[in-house]
Amino acid sequence: MFTKILIPTDGSTVGTLSALEGVAMAEKHGAEVVGVFVARELQNPAFDFSDLRPKNFPTREEYGESVIAAGQTIMKPLEDAAKNLGIKFSSITKISNATARTIVETAKETNCTLIFMGSHGCAGWGHNLLGSVATKVLATTQIPTLIYRLKKEPGPEAEKVIGFKPKLGA
Repeated sequence: MFTKILIPTDGSTVGTLSALEGVAMAEKHGAEVVGVFVARELQNPAFDFSDLRPKNFPTREEYGESVIAAGQTIMKPLEDAAKNLGIKFSSITKISNATARTIVETAKETNCTLIFMGSHGCAGWGHNLLGSVATKVLATTQIPTLIYRLKKEPGPEAEKVIGFKPKLGA
């Protein structure tokens, strides 16, 4: 039924562990996986005026390069899991302040038949029901969407599972 699954993650522990559950589900369905990381746009009102830009503030090019590097790090646990399970995997990194819309558009662009995402990301367990991105994706997509919720908050041992220490959120 599901042949291509879009799995967004923000690189947080909660988001990555949920995404890994999505990879396991893809294996059960014989589906390929498209991982997506959406970073926020560079924020600085003086950015377009190079004389006003602080010396230690990155250029757009430098920011883009750092986002691509972060995306590769964030997608590595998913890529490794997919490889170990014999699943076709690809990843996409995008920059947008409209995270939910970008996730939905990416699912359409890549012809995904399911969006599998965690109920919480870098906002962690602070949201009572669903994270704001998950809620917006559910409200705006017509592609079937599965929201996965971890049973408990991950402990420090989760870093060994995901392979890196997240710099974002939980």
